[in-house]
Amino acid sequence: MTPLTRKDLIKIIVAHEMIDKQNPEAYNRHLKETYKIWEQNPEAYNRHLKETYKIWEHKSSEELVSKYNQIRHGHLTVDLLSTNA
Repeated sequence: MTPLTRKDLIKIIVAHEMIDKQNPEAYNRHLKETYKIWEQNPEAYNRHLKETYKIWEHKSSEELVSKYNQIRHGHLTVDLLSTNA
């Protein structure tokens, strides 16, 4: 497995927050709802996506690692983050 970077963590966290569902039925229902929202107002959806990304982009590495571990039930540490990218 390639080492994760801060950018990778941010993308994973933002994707999780945009979906924020754990079980498959809820996930599929949410995808349909998200598509309807995007279809009706793509600018609002894109704005929300960018705002969410910007929030996490300014968090500390410790906060990113903590959120990542919460989402993925992992044991990643800041020391294991790649310094590339």
